[in-house]
Amino acid sequence: MPPRREAGQPLHPIYPQGDHYLRLLRGNVFRNPATMMFRRSALESVGGFSTAFKATEDYQLCLWLTRRFAAVGHDEVVADYRQHLLGMSRQPSLMSDSLRGVLEAQRAQVAGNRAYEWALKAGLRRWRRRYYADVLVARARENARNRRWGLVVRDALSLIRANPRMLIEDAERFVKGETAKRARDGRRLAWIIS
Repeated sequence: MPPRREAGQPLHPIYPQGDHYLRLLRGNVFRNPATMMFRRSALESVGGFSTAFKATEDYQLCLWLTRRFAAVGHDEVVADYRQHLLGMSRQPSLMSDSLRGVLEAQRAQVAGNRAYEWALKAGLRRWRRRYYADVLVARARENARNRRWGLVVRDALSLIRANPRMLIEDAERFVKGETAKRARDGRRLAWIIS
């Protein structure tokens, strides 16, 4: 059994000492809001919990709080995280757009601080390159196979905002694959006829 802590005694830091806001600009390191606790006074000082960015409100809150307060943690398991098919984290268009909005909203906060500006750029690059992009592409393909064109357009638009290069590269691979498939089918047909 671990030794009992006295009230007010600090826990061990989640990370080595450092700037948690900087880390959060690069990417959300706090994965599950069920594992977090906040002082009421800290929440009130940043205006409370905002619903401005549906699906990533917890990330926004962590950014606000770590700009002003230190984050601490421990290594105890305090929650299990279960994902289901209808959960928000399974909605890549919503998550991707919301995450982009949260990061873009930090521009005014980081202006003039080179380290923060660099971390925000790195976070935006990371989001643009891969965050949910693979899921969006896979889902758009599946929707196209099932001829759900409205869903294909929604995911494609989200991907265009997030990562236009990836959409173009995926379209090129698809066209090359279809061309190669038709060429193979044509060779088979010619072989069968002759």
